[in-house]
Amino acid sequence: MGTYAALHGANLTSYDVLTSDGWLLGVHRVQNMEIFDPKLSTPVLLCHGFAAASFDYLSNRRNESLGFLLADQGYDVWMINFRANRFSNRKMTSDRTITPPTPEDYLRVSFQYMAERDIPAVVDKILEETEQDAIYAVGYSMGGTSMFAMLSENHKYDDKILHFVALAPVLRTGPDASFKTRTLFSIAPAITFLMSAKSVFTTFFGRQILSTASLSDFDSTSSTECQMFPLLCQAFLNMVIITQPGLGYSHLASLRNGIRSSMIPSGFTLMTAYHFTQGYSRGNLAKLDFRSIPQSGIRNIDEYGSDEPPVYDIGGVRVNYSVIFTTNDMISGVQTAKKVIDYLNIEPENYKLVNDFTHLDVIWGWDSRCWIFDDIVERFNNIEMTRGQERIEYRGRAVAYVESLNLENNCDQIVASGES
Repeated sequence: MGTYAALHGANLTSYDVLTSDGWLLGVHRVQNMEIFDPKLSTPVLLCHGFAAASFDYLSNRRNESLGFLLADQGYDVWMINFRANRFSNRKMTSDRTITPPTPEDYLRVSFQYMAERDIPAVVDKILEETEQDAIYAVGYSMGGTSMFAMLSENHKYDDKILHFVALAPVLRTGPDASFKTRTLFSIAPAITFLMSAKSVFTTFFGRQILSTASLSDFDSTSSTECQMFPLLCQAFLNMVIITQPGLGYSHLASLRNGIRSSMIPSGFTLMTAYHFTQGYSRGNLAKLDFRSIPQSGIRNIDEYGSDEPPVYDIGGVRVNYSVIFTTNDMISGVQTAKKVIDYLNIEPENYKLVNDFTHLDVIWGWDSRCWIFDDIVERFNNIEMTRGQERIEYRGRAVAYVESLNLENNCDQIVASGES
């Protein structure tokens, strides 16, 4: 992955970050050393989506990928890999022995534990390593959900996040989701019921599934499914793309699918997927309700101190944030997005509803820069301009540097033509 980054003008460094419950997370740091300044390059944390990895933010060309765009602007880019994906499928014991996760470990893999344990550990590492006092954060899909969950209950970081951007966060799934999404979410309880025996349940839920590993310079191993049935992982990628609603899929550059198929899927657990289905049935964002899966051996009363799983008060987030939704999202439809915007009382300047984009287009679209990423960079730059004269001057140097690269940018014409 370091070679891939270098071909796009960036330097990539890997870190291992230990969580409070012993997961060893692989974190990737991307910098453009021609413009990077250890004092003035503000860190940005990028959080990936479901079944994905840090590579989501680098999968397009240099002038189209958010990770590279931010690095070229002089930001210090840190990309988390959540527990149980291909880069973070290890644990460390108290005597610092590295071991594979146990089935019991995998039962605590969902956005709940990513919010409680993964994100705080990585934010602490960034602040320690960079000696900065604050960072920016971006979360796509599950990454946005996890950030909202973390910020709603862990106010230790309120003054450490300058601004948080949520890209197509899964905060609520309503009746305007796609038929396939509603069907999958509706039958999930029946699937867990059929796995009432703990041994059967653990076989499927107590493990990582669908993790590819085809590039030799990635330090990871394939899941059993991808080793035995490599076409299965390819089929997963094809299914995810093909089942996006809408016609033409003009926002996805098909020439990049070969690169993506080497990284997607990047491993996940059925517990993570099941947690999202609970949100569909409950109509709110809450912690895992273990009452519906007693075969897990985990009880709400032991986990939370109550029989009811706590509901996340996402309206209580104190950090400044903005949200991007799309009109063609198979998980959260337009009406659901508008309900979330109203519930959170988000001001018009802090949300955007991107026309015609699907859920995947947000992060993979070849023209996402024009409709989404450039706005993120501009927002961060504007905040930086309020943080003192040194940063104002540095922003000027960064903008001049980007202009000197002469990278292709047709966004003015694309936006003017309204082809989103």
